[in-house]
Amino acid sequence: MAPRRASRNGTATPPDPHSARRTPRPRLGRRHRSTDSTIRRMARKATHDDRTRADQRRGLLRPARPHRRPHLPRQPQGRLPRPMAQPAQRVRPRPRRRLAADRRGGRPGRPAGHLRGKAHTQAAIGQFAGRMHDDVIDALDWAITQGHTDPARVAIYGSSYGGYAALVGAAFTPGRFAAAISYTGMSDLVDLSRRVVPFARRSLVNNYVRYMGDPDDPEQEADMRARSPITRVNDITAPVLLVHGANDLRVHRSNSDRVVEALRARGAEVEYLLNEREGHWFVNPDSNIELYQTLVRFLARHLDGRITEGN
Repeated sequence: MAPRRASRNGTATPPDPHSARRTPRPRLGRRHRSTDSTIRRMARKATHDDRTRADQRRGLLRPARPHRRPHLPRQPQGRLPRPMAQPAQRVRPRPRRRLAADRRGGRPGRPAGHLRGKAHTQAAIGQFAGRMHDDVIDALDWAITQGHTDPARVAIYGSSYGGYAALVGAAFTPGRFAAAISYTGMSDLVDLSRRVVPFARRSLVNNYVRYMGDPDDPEQEADMRARSPITRVNDITAPVLLVHGANDLRVHRSNSDRVVEALRARGAEVEYLLNEREGHWFVNPDSNIELYQTLVRFLARHLDGRITEGN
């Protein structure tokens, strides 16, 4: 403690508490730290383990849901079984398992690619509807081999890139899925690229152009069309639900309109939920209620052979 100092009038002044030097706190190594992130990971693991055991007892499988486009993924590492993501929790007219395939294309630093690295992300270059879809099918085959699901009762569902993946699943591998749901998904890669506003095109050279192709190159344009579900829409045999916002500026509504028109023209089973107020993501509560009630009824009808009461 600092000594008392004498004032000008001879009386002693109390010591300044801030003048005393404090003993520095010891630095803890990484293995000794207890951060909020560590606590959250432990809580997630406990929840995951509890739900895993409960799901294994019930022998259930949730709809397969590929995550979004390769450079903006949102889903964690693909393991089965595992808890459902927040929006997908509403798609449960009865308990199901959900398979989130950790396909190539996850960006390092984001949940789907943080353990894979740059090579895992770049393995998706030129592989739309190719090896990216093979990863989804491989994950589904694993789930079937492990006895987690009935191969005749599997649906594929996704939004944005995941909506594209759902349409690819229905069009390129029509015998693998009992139903498909595309939420603001693109069906035409050429149309997606050409609708980008001019001032933003330079920023897409390292993602859209590099991963999907350059529509201004005739050879690459032909390849992009071959990887677009709209060119193989006549191969779709499973029931399809398409969801889109009329004000979508990222994936124009024509990507869903054209699929619906082609399916209805040949009498195929298709449902279309077009919301006139929404864009690429539904943000209004009443819109989301309508969206997930529609999903619940669709899955109940085509996976369970029934319609959920009250929905």
